[in-house]
Amino acid sequence: MGFCGWAAGTLWKTLILVTLPHLTCHALCPASCLCGLDGGVQCHGNTIADVPELLPVNASQLLLDRTNITVINKQSLARLRELFDLDLSSNRLSSLASGLFEGLTNLTNLNLCKNSIKKFPPTIFHNLTNLRVLAICYNELEVLEAGIFDDLVNLVELKIHRNKITSLPLHVFWALRNLKTLTLSSNRLEAIPEKSFYNMPKLNKLNLFNNPLQLSCNQLFPNCWICEPPKLFANYRLSSIPATSHQRYVQLAPLFCRSLLCHNKQQAHPPSTAFNAVVWACPGGCKCQETKILCSGLSDFPTSVPGSTTELWLYDNRLRRVEDGAFRNLTQLRLLVLSRNQISSVSTGAFGGLEHLEEISLHTNLLTTLQAGLFQGLPSLVNISLEHNSISSLPSGFLRGLSSLGEIDLRNNSFPNLKQESLDALAIAKDVLLQQNPWRCDKDILPLRDWLKKHTSKTNQTLVVCETPFSLSVITVCTSHSAPFVMIKCTSQRSLYCCTSRTDVACADDEPIVPSCGKHSLTSDSKHLPLNLKHIEISSTPLTLIPVGVFRGLPNLEKIILKLNKLRRLENGLFDGLVTVTELQLHGNEIESIEAGTFDSLENLVMLHLAKNNLSTVSTDWFSKLHKLQTLRLYENQLTTIPDDIFVNLPNLKEIGLQDNPWHCDCNLIPLHLWMK
Repeated sequence: MGFCGWAAGTLWKTLILVTLPHLTCHALCPASCLCGLDGGVQCHGNTIADVPELLPVNASQLLLDRTNITVINKQSLARLRELFDLDLSSNRLSSLASGLFEGLTNLTNLNLCKNSIKKFPPTIFHNLTNLRVLAICYNELEVLEAGIFDDLVNLVELKIHRNKITSLPLHVFWALRNLKTLTLSSNRLEAIPEKSFYNMPKLNKLNLFNNPLQLSCNQLFPNCWICEPPKLFANYRLSSIPATSHQRYVQLAPLFCRSLLCHNKQQAHPPSTAFNAVVWACPGGCKCQETKILCSGLSDFPTSVPGSTTELWLYDNRLRRVEDGAFRNLTQLRLLVLSRNQISSVSTGAFGGLEHLEEISLHTNLLTTLQAGLFQGLPSLVNISLEHNSISSLPSGFLRGLSSLGEIDLRNNSFPNLKQESLDALAIAKDVLLQQNPWRCDKDILPLRDWLKKHTSKTNQTLVVCETPFSLSVITVCTSHSAPFVMIKCTSQRSLYCCTSRTDVACADDEPIVPSCGKHSLTSDSKHLPLNLKHIEISSTPLTLIPVGVFRGLPNLEKIILKLNKLRRLENGLFDGLVTVTELQLHGNEIESIEAGTFDSLENLVMLHLAKNNLSTVSTDWFSKLHKLQTLRLYENQLTTIPDDIFVNLPNLKEIGLQDNPWHCDCNLIPLHLWMK
């Protein structure tokens, strides 16, 4: 039996599971830290100015980053002899004491990036013979002392990019015979000593991008190394470029080279293991892990992303547009995440050339339309995430050519209906998520209703529910009938939904009352509204405030919808006397504060929708009188934690939506974790 056959109104208990890290708050852990049962210790925050005392001596991992520490005493780490992972990045260190790491012979990973260190003591890394990864990038280093790396015989990766180094000591890397990756990009190197990389048999990636160098492979490696023609020209000057290459590429850019491939003539390396020199630097604002790149804090798309990238994560940035060819060089890309930005426009050719792309995420942006042909030329695409936007229609043939499409997520957009040609396009997907849209069940909903009945396996049809008219608001689209459908005509900025039924919305002599909301405020006078009004909607307006008194004298109200406005705060008294209201929708506003007592009169409230606002805190007192509340939605706010007693007065709560908040997953979330269990 398909989902259409299920009874409408079935209650679903939806739990947004929060998985807490294995952390404990026991007394043996410093107050400013979190200590895991597996030996991990995390100490973060601007309140930390010194290395915490009494760190567990059995700690195997110490993440002491993003603090205000300026100096580390030599004895601060001496007891932590079981450490294998030490992260001191993003602090305010300008120097390190000689012998600071003495005795930490088990260290395999050491991160000192993003400090202000200008010079290391010559013996700072001595005796760290087990170290495999050393990161000293994003500092103020001007010189490297001779012999500084001599004891790092097992080092595999060395990151020195984003410093101010002007020269290298002779043979400074010769002890690193196991090194595979060396990153020296974005320094001030003007020359490299001859034979600097001769004694490094396992080196297969050397990054010298963005240095004022002029060099060729013959200057870097023994005579057994030869150069192929450069593949790309951009941002890097080379002195030896074959004439054929110049003739071929001169139209692309000035004579700058970004890619230089060098091959060992004495070994038959396949192309996949060829030495790759002067290829790329991890773009600014990004973290790079092999072929995965994650970027944050960006207003523009990163430049110089390597063509070998398979995953590009650009979520939680400030990107606004995606232009044609934005990713044209990323021909190996398989995952592209553009969610949680401010993207309002994506050009038709934005994803051109991404023939291997399998998944694209554009959820939680400002999209209102999609361009026809946006996903053409992506034969490998399996998943498309477009949820949490404001898309109201789909262009004809927008999924043409996607023979492998598995899931397309269109939840929580602005679809009132879907045209037949759009539904025909969706039929190629295995799963189609359509819930949480403002489906308007008039005659234009019939194509969607029939499509749902035909494709029972593609979507959970019990969740695709009419939002308007209010008389059908608990009816699923696929179980509704054509008889009740009437033409509904409203202004584009309606304050009350218009229909022909006096009990559904405000009507006088069968004419709808539609006060103007084309301004930023309402008057508190409601005397022109009939006393029998049950449902009211004020949506998609520029209103920033609804004053106390607007709903006074409307004792029969059952549903209030105030979504997609610009409301910034809710005042105590706004809902006074509304004891019959069971549903209150306030999502999609800019609410930052709610006065205590605002919801106290809503004693019969069953559903409260506060998602997609700017709430950074919630108070237990807000919900203390809502004993009948079953659904509470707080997703996509700015919450980092919630009170541990928030559920005390909510005995009937069945659904709580908390996803997509910037949670601090510490001990304060344990009550939520236990409640969900």
